[in-house]
Amino acid sequence: MLLKFISRAAAAASFAGLLAFSSAGAASAATVNVTYQGGTAFGSPNLSRYLQISSPGYSGGVFAGPFRLVGDNGLGKFVAFCVDLAQFMKSGTAYTTAASSGYGGAVDLNIDRLFTSAYAGISTAIQGAAFQVALWEIISDTGSGFNLAGGSFSVTQARYSAAVINQANAYLSALTGAATGGYRLTFLKSGTNQDIVTVSQVPLPAAAGMLGLGLVSLVGLRRRRKKA
Repeated sequence: MLLKFISRAAAAASFAGLLAFSSAGAASAATVNVTYQGGTAFGSPNLSRYLQISSPGYSGGVFAGPFRLVGDNGLGKFVAFCVDLAQFMKSGTAYTTAASSGYGGAVDLNIDRLFTSAYAGISTAIQGAAFQVALWEIISDTGSGFNLAGGSFSVTQARYSAAVINQANAYLSALTGAATGGYRLTFLKSGTNQDIVTVSQVPLPAAAGMLGLGLVSLVGLRRRRKKA
């Protein structure tokens, strides 16, 4: 399959369950060999959509959505998105991990905002494809504002892509002033195949965890007192 891929995210709960990078693994560079979880990069359930796009790296038909992959070196099963429209995805690729995309700090900031604000809510193919489209737009159009109808990256308006475009525009509109730091981003880079990005949940600080336990205990105590 030589079409450009981007895999689909599963429902929010299963999607989060596939985040396999440990905090230690994501923090330092490593080499991992990556294969597909299923017969294609998108796995099951497949949350991708077929679209027509235009970009400096590639123009034509693509499947857009989250990949479902498996990595060695402690990575395990994980979900990832494409950050490279100039190359193709291939099972069995060796990647080097990195903490930045290589497209600059402003791009990485908006990628962080996109994941923090929208990633956990992906549960349909429209959302999975729209998230990937928004990610491509962030990487490709770094000028003033985002416009999926033109610029360096665009999506052809068509009946089958309208819902994806609308959702992607909603994700992009929400980036201004959006929070960051919801996830730890890890970029997987290859000189011969498509670069991708995955995330892991940021560990809850020990003090915050203890505070949460304390609040739960207080709620339980109040309920017992009311019953008494």
